[in-house]
Amino acid sequence: MKILLTGASGLVGKHLIPVLKKDNHQIVRLVRSKDQANEDTVYWSPLSGEIEVDRLRHIDAVIHLAGEPIMGRWT
Repeated sequence: MKILLTGASGLVGKHLIPVLKKDNHQIVRLVRSKDQANEDTVYWSPLSGEIEVDRLRHIDAVIHLAGEPIMGRWT
């Protein structure tokens, strides 16, 4: 299965990727930095709305783990 993963660089994402790969899933990470973009990523800029739409083709599932860091105030 080809899975798009947000929050891949976070605590849960870093631990989930090896588990999914062990089960032969293909992981595609959503990244906000063009410097991190490669064949296993989809670049997205939340500020401009730019996204590599063609790279989203054939995605079977999305796992959304991105969120606000909990180190600090939430308000």
